[in-house]
Amino acid sequence: EASREDLAETFDFVILSELFYDQESHEDLLWTLRQATSPGSVVYSVFCDRPFSFMFFALLHDTDEFDVEEIAEEKVDTLGMSEEAQIHLHRIVRR
Repeated sequence: EASREDLAETFDFVILSELFYDQESHEDLLWTLRQATSPGSVVYSVFCDRPFSFMFFALLHDTDEFDVEEIAEEKVDTLGMSEEAQIHLHRIVRR
């Protein structure tokens, strides 16, 4: 099993896109974030039209290791996607 010592360094910024579609992978994603980040690291996450993906943020909250902030819809550039598409952008900071 890999450990934190296996990762040579952590990252100041991490970008996640469309990663929460499989709830069974949430624990693995949490493990990966713990390995790739250190206190002060900022993670940006974007996904669309997947309400169950919010459960990942509940998991982050429950660890008491991350602060999660939703970025207001009017600040999100949808890059030409249809107005019906619900784009969710979050800023996650490792405590």
